[in-house]
Amino acid sequence: MDEQLARLREQHGEAADTAAQWNPAETATAGVDGPVAAVVSFDGAIRELQVHPDWQRRLAGDDFGAAVVSAVTAAHRTAIRQVMTRRTTHDKATTAGPAEAATTSADADPVAFASYLRSLLADVQSVLPEAEARAFHAAREERTETGADSAVVATAQAGRLVHVDVDLSWLRRADHKEAGRELTRVLRRLLPGGIVSAVTEMDAVGRVAEFRTLMADPSQLLANLGLADRSAP
Repeated sequence: MDEQLARLREQHGEAADTAAQWNPAETATAGVDGPVAAVVSFDGAIRELQVHPDWQRRLAGDDFGAAVVSAVTAAHRTAIRQVMTRRTTHDKATTAGPAEAATTSADADPVAFASYLRSLLADVQSVLPEAEARAFHAAREERTETGADSAVVATAQAGRLVHVDVDLSWLRRADHKEAGRELTRVLRRLLPGGIVSAVTEMDAVGRVAEFRTLMADPSQLLANLGLADRSAP
């Protein structure tokens, strides 16, 4: 019994590890030593642009827009590296038959559900490369967003920031916090994050949609594994 319980806990951990790589809630930051720092979430959405009070001394050359692109690009790369390092390396389990998919109800037998979960994890792990590729290429069109009085004009292609024009006369007049807020507003509209289009693409691959649905309710997952009291608040 103890051995079986340990295996169930291990399977829950495997599921949580796999789900973690799609978590958009965490952030990555870059450019803190430069004129502008960028904070992005793990789905590529812009969280915040922070303009340094002494940005003019920190700016190499006079292209502030290039510094913005550099900071955002570096933050995205950091996020991607952190996401990719979370990929689990567990061995693939034996693929289960279609009958096991029915064991996801609240009345699921823990042993049967564990078998179903092994199958699901194996299938999802096997299609991760394809799902990732679809996610990264979900947005292909070029888009441009313009801020108030055209002080900030930004362009993205395929979900990647490629160019930012910043009116330096406006930037010199504006408080650095105000400038950061305006940059954030424009880039948030331009780069809302690939989560919507990426999820749509990922859900079309294998059993990814089934896996995401299962992981959306961790308490039920634990209950199905016999590791939590369904009646607990």
